[in-house]
Amino acid sequence: MCDTTASIAIAWIAINKREMHIPSFRIVCLFCTNIPRKGLSALIMLLKPLSIITPHGERPAEANGFVFTFALMTVVSSFLTFPNINWWSRIAMSDIVILDAAEHFQKMSFRNRYRISGANNAVLLTVPLVSGRDQHSPMAEVQIYNEARWQTQHWRTLVSVYKRSPYFDHYEKSLSVLFETPFTYLIDFNRAGIEWVKQQLQMGFKIQEMDVYRKDYPPGVIDLRNAKEQPEKLPKYYQVFEDRIEFVPNLSILDLLFSEGPHAGKKLGTIG
Repeated sequence: MCDTTASIAIAWIAINKREMHIPSFRIVCLFCTNIPRKGLSALIMLLKPLSIITPHGERPAEANGFVFTFALMTVVSSFLTFPNINWWSRIAMSDIVILDAAEHFQKMSFRNRYRISGANNAVLLTVPLVSGRDQHSPMAEVQIYNEARWQTQHWRTLVSVYKRSPYFDHYEKSLSVLFETPFTYLIDFNRAGIEWVKQQLQMGFKIQEMDVYRKDYPPGVIDLRNAKEQPEKLPKYYQVFEDRIEFVPNLSILDLLFSEGPHAGKKLGTIG
């Protein structure tokens, strides 16, 4: 298989590995004497964007051989509550998502809040915390104040806002379980929400958790912990109250799911 056809096949698999659900790989070897130098250069240019680490280990010129190292696309993120559409668009093509349980809680962030649509304006739903929002504990230690009966209130709001949306009925039964299950720690609820959405969007990334804080990660790792929103890059889609308050960008992913259902993933794919 050491010919041009085989090499093109290798490149095609590399490009389409996520769509085909082929397990990620780190090394692709091209050692094909039959490829003209011009064709090899074109193949290298095709493969370069796929690798976080650039080609290295060039072999003798007469062999026309190169070794490409493909690092898994890794994203680091805070534990967020039903993250917004921009967040999901950023991790849609990742292989590994590392959730940081060691970073300290930050007030006025989406670590315990999420925005949904509303009849008059966007609605901000907040998970109440023991010791309030001014605490500075590591995320793994932040506890939910369940005496506030917040799960009942959130679910009633979701039903009230989205019961007429095209796909709310499709997700209602499985999502309601998250609002009926008691959670002591904030990261447990956030993790359950991310896992639930991941399943609905049929995304294949693996979730890992970091229990030791790292301020910086190696080059090539995408750090979203303090990333700014980019609503101008988000696609428009049907919203239940758009005729009243116009389109509201970058709401919780729940808004997109209830409006677009199985097509939500395609909407995320239009962001770039």
